[in-house]
Amino acid sequence: MIVLTHVASPTVALGDPVSAGETKVGAVRAFPKAIAQSLKQFTADAGDHVQLVALRVSAQITGY
Repeated sequence: MIVLTHVASPTVALGDPVSAGETKVGAVRAFPKAIAQSLKQFTADAGDHVQLVALRVSAQITGY
């Protein structure tokens, strides 16, 4: 299972097929300027980012 967070304007839905390097899944969500992010020291922006998590799940998982 792949979980993406901090995505604005998603262009895919649950179960849609995607191709690496070809399918646009959305845009990076801009964080409010009032939120200080530690990532900003390493980037040219405010540290805006997308988080991707890959989870190993049972083949019997249902409800998604």
